[in-house]
Amino acid sequence: MLIWSVTVAGATAQTFSGGGDGTKASPYIVKTKADLQLVATMTDSGQSNGRYFKLANDITEPFTGLIGEEYAFMGNFDGDGHCIAVDIQRPNEAYVGLFPTTYGTIKNLQVEGEVVGRTFVGGIVGNPTNGTVLENLVNYAKVEAAYGGYVGGVAGYIVSLKTGTNSGDSVSVINCANYGDVTGTEVVGGVVGYSGQQRGNILTRLVNYGLITAGDYRTAGVVGNPLFYDRVYGIANFGPISDEYISGALGNANAERSGEIYYDKQYAFTAYDYPVQARLTSELIGDGLHSIDAESEFSEEHWLFEEDMLPRLKMGGQEYSDRAILYATPLLLDADNTLNNVDKPFRVVTKNGVTWTSSYGKVTIDEAGNAIPVKTGYEVLVATKGAYSRQLALQVTGTVAGIEAIKTQHGSEATVYTLSGVCLGRVGTLTELGKGIYIIEENGQSHKIAIP
Repeated sequence: MLIWSVTVAGATAQTFSGGGDGTKASPYIVKTKADLQLVATMTDSGQSNGRYFKLANDITEPFTGLIGEEYAFMGNFDGDGHCIAVDIQRPNEAYVGLFPTTYGTIKNLQVEGEVVGRTFVGGIVGNPTNGTVLENLVNYAKVEAAYGGYVGGVAGYIVSLKTGTNSGDSVSVINCANYGDVTGTEVVGGVVGYSGQQRGNILTRLVNYGLITAGDYRTAGVVGNPLFYDRVYGIANFGPISDEYISGALGNANAERSGEIYYDKQYAFTAYDYPVQARLTSELIGDGLHSIDAESEFSEEHWLFEEDMLPRLKMGGQEYSDRAILYATPLLLDADNTLNNVDKPFRVVTKNGVTWTSSYGKVTIDEAGNAIPVKTGYEVLVATKGAYSRQLALQVTGTVAGIEAIKTQHGSEATVYTLSGVCLGRVGTLTELGKGIYIIEENGQSHKIAIP
């Protein structure tokens, strides 16, 4: 591999495997784990200030360090749509993330793996502060504040001071998505944990698909604690929450200016009543949030809307990745059910090569995606696409047996056959159906269904 030697003004020579001189026109090209460590070393010595870095490929060997343990990152890092694997284990340290503290710009980057800190923890940035711009960022990593809170999938603790030696511009978090599980005790959000202080930050087009596990103090599906001067627009939570005392989208509704904020009330069943924000899954998929208003944060300019799919942020092609498609593929519960209370048949979407399996046999799923609760108790459904999978936990509180299950799921126009081809008639004419596997013919198509 060709190694280029570059010199930073007032500093020692640095070597990056991809070359570049650190300017906007010729950024340092980061290709390896060693290159990432060099970015960290430069940051700790103040040599990354005002410099430009660009990721040339995915880095799959987990990076265990922090980019800026002794000094804030004040450069410009462009991930170019690539992914960095991390394994950051700092349970006794505060301000933890791939980038612990930033005053610069980070964009077009994905992170996967695990990030654990004590408090002020973010999957990508622990503490973005004055003037930081975070844009087109995706977190797939599991993120945890081991002994506290102020934790978010993308950013943990945003502080923008208006006065003093560290004063400056507000922080902007734009077009960012979280898919990872986020855990903490307080001030927890799927994308941003805490945002506040005097400047007023810009939080726009943020979406969460991951599981949020937290206490009941300023915790939410997307932003745990936005404060008074923040501007919060185009926020959506499509992920589950661990407790009904977690807010569906925003954990503290004191933002000065806000709008177009939604959450799935069947995935994220919450005791907080925000009727303007709450939606059934069926109201969120397809064109449910699509606005023809060009000024809307939910226009086609910013989101990809597809039939039977949850919206996906447009992120330079990242929205077409297997993982993005997988997490946007929903299960469609009955309107009266939530993940915490399933007692009626439902449907799982199986398009784009996504398959679903039941972990404990409490739900049967046929080839068409029709799902029937057959045993009560805790269940985990696993959705898989390619090399990736995700889990959705649900509580089965009631079952639908035999003929009633098929009646509810298919209606009176479906015809039932045995596996040997014997026609048992239309569903509406049957009075009893025993255990076994049957063929359901409906609208010219047929598929199998199991009655345990």
